[in-house]
Amino acid sequence: MIKIATTSDVEEICKLRVLQQKDDWKEEYVDRFDLYNTTKKFMINHLNKDLYIFLNMIDENIVATCGLGCKFFL
Repeated sequence: MIKIATTSDVEEICKLRVLQQKDDWKEEYVDRFDLYNTTKKFMINHLNKDLYIFLNMIDENIVATCGLGCKFFL
């Protein structure tokens, strides 16, 4: 099932973001900017306003994400 992320998904998305970075960077990963809390603060301020995250769910677990950032200038 595909759904648009809501504030109730923020905690899990942030945890997955940290795990992704640790996996990508391996032993070079250094959490200089408190990635979890920085990501959480950003998502709370932007989710479903100018940031949309689509979640692929299997058995109520997130298995994939896709983000779209939108800024419109008038």
